[in-house]
Amino acid sequence: MSWDRLDVHIENLMPGLATLFAALAVSLQPIVSDATSDTGYGILLVGAAYIVGVLANTAGRLLFDPASEYLSRPWIFRLFGRDKLGGLRLRTKNKAVNDAYNFYCRCGIQGAEAVAREVAKRRQTARLLRSAFVPIATYQILLARQHSTLSAGTTGAVVITYVVLLALYGYAEVTILHEAFHSVPVALRDVDAIQRRLVEDCRNDQRGSVPVMGPRAGGDEDTRRVTL
Repeated sequence: MSWDRLDVHIENLMPGLATLFAALAVSLQPIVSDATSDTGYGILLVGAAYIVGVLANTAGRLLFDPASEYLSRPWIFRLFGRDKLGGLRLRTKNKAVNDAYNFYCRCGIQGAEAVAREVAKRRQTARLLRSAFVPIATYQILLARQHSTLSAGTTGAVVITYVVLLALYGYAEVTILHEAFHSVPVALRDVDAIQRRLVEDCRNDQRGSVPVMGPRAGGDEDTRRVTL
């Protein structure tokens, strides 16, 4: 099994284990109920944790990616990404910011090995932040329920957790942008230049002269959407 595949399994397993152990800790249930069944219980626990982890990752993606694209990312990039991505203005459309970010990610992934490796690490950090929401929210809700204090305060705590993680997730995307910057052609380190490139690629695709979104002469990378 390659490390890349193992990495994916670990990312799926970690939030599931965290969620299950949070539930067990709040309910004060023993991790293993019988010494003679440790092995079977362990296998069952890992299997259940993996399934819960996949669900947690999917839920995290559903909750964070749209919010990042339309709320946090454009504003956080305007605050912390101007030195690496030119042309960012208040009137810059969110779609243009997202297109630029996806372009940078693609360049980083397909660039020099050292840059690609660092971009991959930073994207993994962002995914872990996104996946942390379900275990933390589960613990908050179950803890409040155990003490019969499930109320608007609990909802507020979950919302605050979401907002904090969304902000951290947005900043993690900024660190990805900064690292991927090293693999982006100088002429395309600008929002408007990337938009012109997209339009040109679409026109070329309609004429059938150049494969859309593919690498082009001069080493430019494609602009396909990259997801974490």
